[in-house]
Amino acid sequence: MGGYSGRGVHHFGECKMRFLLCCLIASCCFLCGADMCEYREYRIACAGDSLTTGNYPKILEKLLGDNAEVRVYARQGRSISSVNLDEVYYALRRWNPTHVVVYAGINDCLMGHHHTENSAWIIEHIENLIYEIQEANVEAVFVKHHPWAGYREYGYDCSLGVNEWLDGERFAYDPATVVETSSLGGPFGRRLKKEYDAGDGLHLSYEGEKVLAQLIAEAIK
Repeated sequence: MGGYSGRGVHHFGECKMRFLLCCLIASCCFLCGADMCEYREYRIACAGDSLTTGNYPKILEKLLGDNAEVRVYARQGRSISSVNLDEVYYALRRWNPTHVVVYAGINDCLMGHHHTENSAWIIEHIENLIYEIQEANVEAVFVKHHPWAGYREYGYDCSLGVNEWLDGERFAYDPATVVETSSLGGPFGRRLKKEYDAGDGLHLSYEGEKVLAQLIAEAIK
């Protein structure tokens, strides 16, 4: 009879360790959510209103390639303080995105009447979201309001106030990225270019969404 080599015991011990490791991973996925176990270089949560429920998030995902996943946390008609941002808070806790793209506030400007008061109110809510992003250690991308005065003239000064604040980078979050959208506007900057206008002076055509997605992709990369 040959001598005892101990190989069987060693193999059993190795299998046991692998089994325990698999159990540990499965437990983490169960407790933290299965999404936490999926890895992408770019995991992007897009927050906003009807401007975000269109095609630009899908175009953005294609531009960033196979190692990207883009999820939409937006609803038509929502204001910046509404449930769409509550859903982003949920994403920050469960999905662990690498970036949050915020494109919101135009509905708030439409509902308001005074440039200074309303833009200040919107900025306050942006700052609340920034705090949540800071706590989650996630990169923030803020999209400036594109020209939309062709839709309704009143309220557009409110958007200008939000954009001026973003230009001044008067927020504590670092790193933070601001996406310039003036290239979507016409010669005087208050209306969308015809080819980027979906027809109502506010929403973007597919060509306009392609430009927006490209601007955001360049900012993220």
